[in-house]
Amino acid sequence: MPRFFFTYENETTAHIQGEDAGHIARVLRMSVGDPIELCDGAGFDYQAEIAAIQKDCVTATLLSKSPSESEPKTRFVLFQGLSKGDRMETVIQKAVELGVAEIVPVEMKRSVAKGDKNERWQKIATAAAKQSGRGRIPQVSSLIYSRDVAQRIPEFDLFLLPYEGGGASLKDLLIESPKTVGIWIGPEGGFEEAEVASATGAKVVTLGKRILRTETAGPAVLAALSFALGEWE
Repeated sequence: MPRFFFTYENETTAHIQGEDAGHIARVLRMSVGDPIELCDGAGFDYQAEIAAIQKDCVTATLLSKSPSESEPKTRFVLFQGLSKGDRMETVIQKAVELGVAEIVPVEMKRSVAKGDKNERWQKIATAAAKQSGRGRIPQVSSLIYSRDVAQRIPEFDLFLLPYEGGGASLKDLLIESPKTVGIWIGPEGGFEEAEVASATGAKVVTLGKRILRTETAGPAVLAALSFALGEWE
């Protein structure tokens, strides 16, 4: 069944606007009375029925509400070293598919790319959330700098820093059912030693004997954590 995000207004009526409304009307060629699945972006899914179709707005009647089953129990936040080209876009897309709650772009000493593309990155996150059936739209936060990451480490039950210079085994650092996990991934050139040293409270981990590209490392860690914490059961 087609599934779309909408902005919650009341318990009986939903309005789907913009590109999604056009997709419903012109691409899917849906009609009044057709069933449709909606998500409020806050963790709840709705079974609904199309009540009216206009050029830029589709109105639906909400029939039932249930918690989304697609959201992980653990809140994952990915601090991604700013990378060039489409690598950031790939990381955002795949991280959203794997259940990340927030992506924080970080400009680091060895970052080749510069600047914040928050609006575009958020659109990519939203599209990936729709495609993968997420119950929430992950937030792409504003760009921060490596010196700022340490301020957020205390927010997490577990904060991981995968480092090519070596560290503990990932499986040995998992505490029982952490509710919040932060992950800091370096850019193409990796971390400088001073950046690793500045991450007070982070657990430095190894991802094995092979060095992963920056666009591979974050999704790889998210996948490993999801499996280890039972998110794929």
